[in-house]
Amino acid sequence: GHRLVTLSIGRGSPLNCRKPMNVLLFMKAFWECRRFFQKEPAHAVVGLGGFAASVPGILAGLGGVPLVLLEQNAIPGRVTRFLSRWADEIHLQFAEASAFIKAESAALKNSGSPPRRDIAALYEAGQPEVSARQHLLVMGGSQGAERLNQLVREAAPRLVANGIRLIHVTGPRDHGSCAIAYEPLAGQAKAIA
Repeated sequence: GHRLVTLSIGRGSPLNCRKPMNVLLFMKAFWECRRFFQKEPAHAVVGLGGFAASVPGILAGLGGVPLVLLEQNAIPGRVTRFLSRWADEIHLQFAEASAFIKAESAALKNSGSPPRRDIAALYEAGQPEVSARQHLLVMGGSQGAERLNQLVREAAPRLVANGIRLIHVTGPRDHGSCAIAYEPLAGQAKAIA
């Protein structure tokens, strides 16, 4: 029931000299978002990181709209660090991330990372092999996910051979290649998009 509004923002930093169009796209996104907020004022803005979050986050900060940031990395991304000056709350997956953020300590919340339903279901089902074997849950994100997924795919046969059951949250882009790579591992490695 929610409407999706997209912005014409470039991929990567608007300050990237190798992508001069990003500056123009950033400015265009800024005006698009500003017009949207004028028509439909925001009650709050939630930023999930990445440069797409920068424009609504800046406008929230400048306009006095409550701003909540979610940071999933141990070392916060540039956008989270930049927007932290205006954030009312910053929810961290890793407490160590607070060392990199200049914000009031009251704004920092160590929320952790709740497991996705598929992963939680493995443990809620009470399957005997879940408690009897070692499990490794791998999930990556941000700019390192593709390389992480490649490394995990390569390591999976060795992990399984050493008695470790692998659950790999790949993201949609690498899910197919990981699922195919794990087929010969007799159900001891699973890719989740």
